Amino acid sequence: MTISELKAVCDGCKTVVGSDEGALWISHQAVREREAAVRSWQARNEAKTPPGQVPVHDYQELMDCPDAVRWAVHHNACAPAGFDSGYHVPVQQLRTWADLTAWTAHLMGKVWLSATDWPQLLESAARGSGTRITPVSPPQVSF
Repeated sequence: MTISELKAVCDGCKTVVGSDEGALWISHQAVREREAAVRSWQARNEAKTPPGQVPVHDYQELMDCPDAVRWAVHHNACAPAGFDSGYHVPVQQLRTWADLTAWTAHLMGKVWLSATDWPQLLESAARGSGTRITPVSPPQVSF
């Protein structure tokens, strides 16, 4: 029997996704759109910076920065449009902390990872406050 330390919860129906029933996924299109929006945001703000100076952003400029693309979990049956063409991690490959660590190492090689909310997904899983990937038992963290 395999130990299940983590569970995946569907963003659609809010129930646990069993093995071979779904995936943690991200839309490639949403990532590309976010990257283009960030380039546009940077260009607008850098145009205001005098030559030779480092751009300094005020609060409103920072608030206008495009949000990271959210990783989602869905059952195959609950999947929204774009699910089939996204990047998928089958939930059966995310059942332990070691699985999550291995996928993090793998994803760190993807140039688009920084356009996503992967750090927030990891932190919410570690704290037990996640709604996508969450511990089966409350975690004991010291940070």
